[in-house]
Amino acid sequence: GNSIALLMNNKKPLKAEVMISHAWGESMSEALEALLGRAAAIGMSLDTVIWFCTFAQYQPGDMEGDCGPGVAAQLALDPFKKVIASKPPYGMIVLHTERSELYSRLWCVYEVSEATKSDVTPYAAVSMYYLWWLIEQSPDGELREDKLS
Repeated sequence: GNSIALLMNNKKPLKAEVMISHAWGESMSEALEALLGRAAAIGMSLDTVIWFCTFAQYQPGDMEGDCGPGVAAQLALDPFKKVIASKPPYGMIVLHTERSELYSRLWCVYEVSEATKSDVTPYAAVSMYYLWWLIEQSPDGELREDKLS
C-alpha cells in the first residue's frame, strides 16, 4: 500500500513547502478554514506543496490482510522529522479547531518542538469556532496574543 500523495505524485514526488500539524479529531471544515486563512496570511498560493500526514502517510496499516506498511514500520522511517529537517520554506502550520485540542496529542507537541529546534517556524492557524472559544475562555472577554501561540 501507499499514501494518497504518492498515488498522485508517483512519477515525480514533490518536496514539501509546508508541513501541517493537526489533531486527528478535528473538524475537517474547521481545519480547511484555518489552513486557508493562515496560508493567505503568509503568502502561500494554492499550488504550494503541503505535507499533511493524512494524505502523505499510508493510513490503513496494521489491519489483517493489509499489504502494509504498518504504523510501526512507517514511524521507524521518522517521516515527520525528515519533513521538518527539509526546512519547508513556509514552515509548519499548526491547526487549532474547537472540536479537538491539538496539544492533547503528544505527537503534535513533538512536531512543534522539533520544528522550533530546527528553526522551522510554526504558525498557529485557527478556525473561527476556535477563536470564539479562546475569547470565551479569557477572563475579560478579550483575545490576547499569548493565547494564540
